[in-house]
Amino acid sequence: LPLKATLLKKLPHVSSALGPDGAYSGPLNEELQCSICLDVFNDPVTTPCGHNFCKTCLNKCWTNTQSCFCPLCKETFSRRPAIKINTTLREVVQHFKEKLNQEESEVFCDICDERKQKAVKSCLTCLVSYLTIFFLLVFRNHAEQNETNKSVLGKC
Repeated sequence: LPLKATLLKKLPHVSSALGPDGAYSGPLNEELQCSICLDVFNDPVTTPCGHNFCKTCLNKCWTNTQSCFCPLCKETFSRRPAIKINTTLREVVQHFKEKLNQEESEVFCDICDERKQKAVKSCLTCLVSYLTIFFLLVFRNHAEQNETNKSVLGKC
């Protein structure tokens, strides 16, 4: 198997959780995503109809408008609702962000045989993460593969 296929086979949870742009796109991320800015909530607030948005996003939606309505379901409110930060949702979002950052920062060397060390580089061609000392090994691997395939040298 090619190196990329081997790595994706070793890490199926990573490949299935990544969207086409390479960003995490799991179901939890969608539930914690503001439908206005399409990012994970920042100071989440809940409308009277039960939908959640970033406080800043909702305030921008309601600025300079005569009537306030939910940007998602379009329910109209007779007067501008007093919105407060949903503290429970904010804590869930904060935990999610911390966990995501922790997972992103814990990338280990794919080449180390014994004690796995934290990788400092990653190859964008084959998705191998490695220590600096393994750069030539990865580069040579691409050179050999490309020589066999009679194509241009890898960009590793």
